This record gives sequence, C-alpha cells and structure tokens, in this order.
Amino acid sequence: MRKFLARWFSQPSGFILFDDLTEGHFNDHKIWLDIHLNDFGNEQYADVDDEAFRPWDSSYPARREFSGLVAADFTTQNGISLFGYVSNIDGQDDETRNPIVNHQPTIFTSGGTISFWHGAVYQFGREFLDADIHELRKITDSNLDQIFPIRYQTVTNALVTPIAATIDGFGYFSGENVVAFEAESAG
Repeated sequence: MRKFLARWFSQPSGFILFDDLTEGHFNDHKIWLDIHLNDFGNEQYADVDDEAFRPWDSSYPARREFSGLVAADFTTQNGISLFGYVSNIDGQDDETRNPIVNHQPTIFTSGGTISFWHGAVYQFGREFLDADIHELRKITDSNLDQIFPIRYQTVTNALVTPIAATIDGFGYFSGENVVAFEAESAG
C-alpha cells in the first residue's frame, strides 16, 4: 500500500524512490542523496516522499556531511565481483560500532537486490533474510562459507571519505542490540 501511495503522489523530475533505485542509477550517478535528510529546509522538497533520493552531481548543492547511498564494489572470499551500494548516514554510529549496521551494504542482482543487514529479525521474522541467503548462493553458485567474508569499498571519493569494510555474514539484531551473523551454509 505504501509503495502504491508513494507513486500516486508525483515526485519531481530526477527524484527516485528508494525501492526503485537500480544498478543503472548507480552507474549514472555514484552518490544518491536522501532528500529529507539533506534538503529538509528547502521548500521545493517539502512534499517529496520520505523515501525519495536525488542524484548528486556538481550542479546540485550538497552538504559535505550528507546522508545517502554511495556506489560500492564487493568481492567475495572466492573472488566473485559484485556491485551495489552502502549507506553513508552522516557519520552516525550505532552503539554496536559494527560497519554492517552503519553502512547497510546491498548488492544488485538481475532480480533486484540483496541486503546484508536485516535489522530486527527476532521481531519481524526471517522471510527476507532467508530469501537473500538463497539468492546470494544462487548468483554465486557457492555456499556461504565460500562467499564470506566479503570486502567492499565505495567507488568514488567525491563528497565522502572512502568507505571500506568487511562483511562477515548476513547481519541482524538477535535481541538486546547484539549483532549476529549468518555465514555458514545449511546444506
């Protein structure tokens, strides 16, 4: 329903809703700014959907410290190259100090995306986590223990200090803000 309503309200030209961002968008523009977190004082953007993003380029203003998504290259333990993005949430750290929570790394697939951060699985269930595990194994033709750890690094240093880290597995809160990882294959 939310996705339907978001499309019902028109977005200004060049703005893309989060769920509609594709690999092509990140090939065209390496940085996508969250409009509500970056342009909150600008009346032009007052009625834009909460999940709308705009590309950054030299013709658009942007704060040096911004909130948005940055294109990134990923390499699995067994050498498979993947492309996706990471969050750059204005330098905000969570109490776990874990890069998977702060960067929420995501890769593109032919059918959509795979997210390595799944938040409160204990509260919302494993459906999306299990689907992403299955899809990653399928596109890499590998077991999870052959895939992880995965290294990632942003592909641009415009506006952002390069972000590089390692993903030890699919991450989620297991309760009490403890980050758990799933990186072993069930079979």
